[in-house]
Amino acid sequence: METYEASLESWKKVIQETLSKVKALKIETRTSSSEIEMWRSKSAILSTLHQQLIRKEINIVRDLVKKHYEGTTGITNQAVQEFE
Repeated sequence: METYEASLESWKKVIQETLSKVKALKIETRTSSSEIEMWRSKSAILSTLHQQLIRKEINIVRDLVKKHYEGTTGITNQAVQEFE
């Protein structure tokens, strides 16, 4: 179970880092094409993240940890809830 918990924590960290990168993307120059490019970059990053999160392996691990901690209020249970 510890391996699965570690995986969830690792994935959570990657998600947080990815979202921080998306928030940090800024328009390089004040042109409409630069703004469009920034939004395309954000969209590509978020689409990739979404594709990773809907993978079967991710859902299996999340469900296993969730079942193991059903009814508890521990930190790991909170981490599972953040994935839902």
